[in-house]
Amino acid sequence: MIEVASAFTLPIAAERIFEVLGDVETVIRCIPGARMLGAVDNRNALCQARVLFGKASISYRGSVHVTGDDAEAHVISFRIKGNEVRGTGSVEAIVDVRLRESAGVTTASVKGDAFISGRAAVLRTDVVQRAAESLLHRFGAALGAHIESMATAPVAHSKHRSAAATQSPAHTPRAVARHPVPSGEAAQRREPVPRVPDHLEDFPPRSADGNGSHRRIPGRIEVVTDEPVVVSEDPSESPMDRVAAVVQENPWMVPAVLMALFVFILLGRRRGRAD
Repeated sequence: MIEVASAFTLPIAAERIFEVLGDVETVIRCIPGARMLGAVDNRNALCQARVLFGKASISYRGSVHVTGDDAEAHVISFRIKGNEVRGTGSVEAIVDVRLRESAGVTTASVKGDAFISGRAAVLRTDVVQRAAESLLHRFGAALGAHIESMATAPVAHSKHRSAAATQSPAHTPRAVARHPVPSGEAAQRREPVPRVPDHLEDFPPRSADGNGSHRRIPGRIEVVTDEPVVVSEDPSESPMDRVAAVVQENPWMVPAVLMALFVFILLGRRRGRAD
């Protein structure tokens, strides 16, 4: 068993500190290296904490429980239990916190007994005690910062609301309807007007013949894309038309085909003579 005794001071009323210490979730958030794992109620919660013992660190997973409190004496008690995350050791501590206020400054006296096994048990007693004292002092600093943040947050919010309330009506934004929306019969009679791009206004409109079908305008359309596009063949196009189109796009194919044909005929004649 290791006895731990330490103290820290805060420029905060003892009643306010006592109220915050009664919320175990807030207590866990103020413990350096600790994080919540789940809350059973406002007096009992699961957590995981990483404790520094000099240059070594040990992670524990366990619970923090408020075992008792005395509002008149400003005394609150905790039971802390945990097991090593990577080991077989454990820790269990009974901690009492007594608050005394004088001239607006509160002194929190912390006294407890810790039962340690595993990796921390092989360390020297003074190393464990210094680690506990450092943890308590950092906890006190975090607790004071948390209480101060809770006190200043409503003030900042009220200042923002008062500034918004005193804003001049001339600066109040108003919605302006630039295009009134029709309703009723006017909305039903209104038809959308197609918009023609500026670069297409110079083109003449398509004309229709006597049967109402549009005239066919000869021409060629090229589609340029980054990826190859499969286009279905025109069923009215004959094979000769396709061959002519290929030859037109690749004029070098004509002499190449003629040369290959000439070589083929020449080789055939030589074989006939040899036979």
